[in-house]
Amino acid sequence: MKKLSKLINDLKGTPRGKSIIFFSFYFIFFVALAIGARMVTPGEPIGTKMYEEQMQNNNNIDIKKINGDNYQYKYSIQVDNLAAIIEGKKDGYLELFSINNLESITNHYRNNSLYYSNVIGTWTPGDVPNKNLKIINNLDKILEKASYVSKTEYESGKRVFRYEISSSTISELVDKANLDIADVPNQIIVTSNDQKRVDNVQINLDSYCKATGKCLNNMLLQLDFLEFGNQKVESPIKG
Repeated sequence: MKKLSKLINDLKGTPRGKSIIFFSFYFIFFVALAIGARMVTPGEPIGTKMYEEQMQNNNNIDIKKINGDNYQYKYSIQVDNLAAIIEGKKDGYLELFSINNLESITNHYRNNSLYYSNVIGTWTPGDVPNKNLKIINNLDKILEKASYVSKTEYESGKRVFRYEISSSTISELVDKANLDIADVPNQIIVTSNDQKRVDNVQINLDSYCKATGKCLNNMLLQLDFLEFGNQKVESPIKG
């Protein structure tokens, strides 16, 4: 070690010696780096775990609670020039709601997958009273399949998530049909409050509705969830 130390000190005393020390240092550094890289065991690419944790954080929204939670809601559905407003309350898998299509108002009850409509005072079983409810009922699956785009956070605790999803994926989930088409992705914006509860979802389905013939130009679903808790729904079905 003494001889090595003396050699280094001697080299420091000349310009040529300084150059030798400089390049020797970088040579040893890159050799050590190469050896270290070869010793790494096969596994996940560097950054994969960090990326997955970031995605989990970005998607940290309580969308699951919409399926079985307790709240009031208001859905505004616009298809071309036709509009409908669905208002109601949800208590787990029970719902009482009305549909206003700007021409008439009808009242409905839902128990899980069963729907009833109030026809002249009598609750009659039937199909989904508005076909666009199939999209809303599959909201959690749609978001699971959607591609995350971005997240914006505000000082108030409000967070806005943006997603994109293909028309073929929506068709598969909602219509149970294969749609082989290359189209412009549909846009989804999810807003959550400071308690991480989803209180607004905006779904722009222009691409999907045109591809499936459900509209000529545009389709927009505006979903508002409010008054969480204290909503009691009792079955109106007697007997």
